[in-house]
Amino acid sequence: MLAWLFSIQGLAALLTCFATLMIFSFLYRDNPFYKFAEHVFVGVASGYAFVLVWFQIIKPNLWEKLLVPEDDVRQALFREGRIAPGDYLTDEVSLFERLAHGEWVYFLFLVLGIMMLLKVSKKIHWISRWPLAYVIGAFAGIQIIQAAQGSLIPQLRATMKDFTGQGTVLQLLDQSGRLPDGELESRQEEVQRMLEEFLGDGLYPEQREAGVTELRADLSSRLMQVVRQDLYARQPRNALRQARIQVEALAAKDSAMQAILCRHWGGAPLEWSLAAATFGGSDEGALLVKEIAASGELPDYLERAFLRACANHVELAPWQDRLYTLLNRTWLETPETRRALALELDELFPESSLGSVFGATGAASLGEACAGALARPPERPSLTELFKSEAFPGDLQPDWRDPTTHQRVDSLLKQVNARPAKFGEWSVDQLRDLESRIAASEGADTWNPSLAADLELRFASLERLLGDQPDLTRIQRERIRDAAWRSWREGFLAEAGRLRRGLLERGLKVLTSVDLSQPFSEDQVRELRRDPERYLGGSAVGIGRGAMRGRMLVEILSNLLVVVGVCTGVFYFFFSKKHTGALGVASKVGIAFLMMSFGASFGYTVMGRISLAIGRFQDLMFYPWMAGAAMLILIAALVVQARKKTGE
Repeated sequence: MLAWLFSIQGLAALLTCFATLMIFSFLYRDNPFYKFAEHVFVGVASGYAFVLVWFQIIKPNLWEKLLVPEDDVRQALFREGRIAPGDYLTDEVSLFERLAHGEWVYFLFLVLGIMMLLKVSKKIHWISRWPLAYVIGAFAGIQIIQAAQGSLIPQLRATMKDFTGQGTVLQLLDQSGRLPDGELESRQEEVQRMLEEFLGDGLYPEQREAGVTELRADLSSRLMQVVRQDLYARQPRNALRQARIQVEALAAKDSAMQAILCRHWGGAPLEWSLAAATFGGSDEGALLVKEIAASGELPDYLERAFLRACANHVELAPWQDRLYTLLNRTWLETPETRRALALELDELFPESSLGSVFGATGAASLGEACAGALARPPERPSLTELFKSEAFPGDLQPDWRDPTTHQRVDSLLKQVNARPAKFGEWSVDQLRDLESRIAASEGADTWNPSLAADLELRFASLERLLGDQPDLTRIQRERIRDAAWRSWREGFLAEAGRLRRGLLERGLKVLTSVDLSQPFSEDQVRELRRDPERYLGGSAVGIGRGAMRGRMLVEILSNLLVVVGVCTGVFYFFFSKKHTGALGVASKVGIAFLMMSFGASFGYTVMGRISLAIGRFQDLMFYPWMAGAAMLILIAALVVQARKKTGE
């Protein structure tokens, strides 16, 4: 307890209690402790406001407009073609170029700000009146626009109410079992457009039409799995809105979308292809693969031999060959993947100490060394190296120890082709662009390595690493290899699942989007007015004509009340004529509405302050001993101060 009291957290808690109680001491009477807390608060708030104004207002809105940051100028020159990719890092941006790319109109505001500071001079203080007049005029103009758009126009619109009860009719329709004309058709058309855009530049364009039709039908059927059927029968619009919450959960559990995409592009799902390779592609093997796919898991006796046999025999369709190899490389070479794999392998041999491995690789553990060998074989440069090598011509060697080098290269690559952070969100064009860049960096005419070759390369590197260690037994090496295989299978297939789920999520979000809602037609509105009970049928909002008229009457009276309140409130402020007669009556009614409005606003403010005070007392109760000690010390100090003042 004593140690905590003298810790940073304890001192902060004590200071919090003292500051709160010093502010509350004003309830007793004005005293030096309250004044001290008040001055501290004002000083801290002023300093915080000054820093906030500089970093959030002056610096971005004035300083960086006049003196543009170097990286922004470099990006602008690169987009204009005045900087080659190889010269991007070495190009120096001069002060003149930074000023040339600035917006000179901001010099006027800088001058006005300097003129405002001349108010401290007794001789030329009159110059400060010019910027002050500009600020007041601009502020008044802005406030007039804000008041008109935020208060005046909405209040005028509030007086333009529909006194036919149309709102009740549309509300009943929205809660009924009917959908507006063309509602589902519009959603299907939007899905069609999204799928055509996704598959339009695919690897097999001639199959686009069939693929779009198949995917759209599958998305529609999956939507009906998400939608609550009981609610859809009664309130289809509400059912579609609620379905959006379930979309992500459905996509996370999806297992068939990959099969649909693979069939569209002429291949089999990755799991099926790998498993079929295990059995040599025979018919018996294909049947067994279907059973495995249906169960969702591989039998235990196949788990150990599964991926090792696949790496030697797998033959994927051309699109799978490119996409999955690219996916495999991107996934394996991320720092997060290497750390996760290293932790899993370190759990096998926590006591292992292989100095020769660590000395050669710079790794701090066995798992880190193995993960490094898998992620970056000696024969395969990393994707990061391939990307960043585009920025350097010839024999130029950048200093990667300099953080600005990384910043500039990343800035360059962002300008060349900005990509989403998640691989599953990349477009077909971005995938193709990445493939072409890797091909150019590796000096190959065509880039089409197989997944099997990529895996063999990585695990051969792991084999060499393990084989160079005499301290490891054969059984230990087997355990490490098996763990690496299992980790690759689980992690890579999860990443592949993210890629295929992206399409499912987008399609279902389109189908359930509220933005695609269509308005009800006039024919539907007239039919409901004519016979609401028959039109709404047995739905949960079924209502007779008399009940509907009652709801419409309430709506009309509510709208009338709004109109009367706004108009009479405006009449009260009409001071050009004496408030007598009809104008006097209207003014009195307006006063009543204004008093209700002011009372509600004041009550809301009071309740907010009371809630704030309760929150501060709850904070004190969180540290009862601290708060009690602070209160006793403060009371004693107030008593001493009062007696001292009385004695004087």
